[in-house]
Amino acid sequence: MLQDIDVATGQMFRDIGMPEVAEYDPWPLPDLEHSRAAGLLWVIPGDAGEPVAFLMGSQVDGCLHVEQLSVDMGSARRGLGRTLLEHAARRAAAGG
Repeated sequence: MLQDIDVATGQMFRDIGMPEVAEYDPWPLPDLEHSRAAGLLWVIPGDAGEPVAFLMGSQVDGCLHVEQLSVDMGSARRGLGRTLLEHAARRAAAGG
C-alpha cells in the first residue's frame, strides 16, 4: 500500500513540469521494512484503517533524514504531511 501511495504521489509532479519524478520506482519493500524495523517509518491510517500517508526516514551522520514523505492524493491538503514532519522533528529533537 505504501508503494502505491508513493507512485500516485509521484504522478502529481507531471502536472507541475517535473515528469522525471513521476518515473521513479517506488521505494523497495526491503528499504521500507528496514526503516520500519529501525522505528523510522510512520504511517497515518485513513478512516478504514488503510495507510493514506507515510514518512520514511533514515539515520545519516547521526541525524534523522527524511527519505520520503507521501500523502495519498485523496487525503491531500489536510495537514497529514505536516503532521508527519512535525512528528519526525520531535523524534529527531528527542534523539539529540
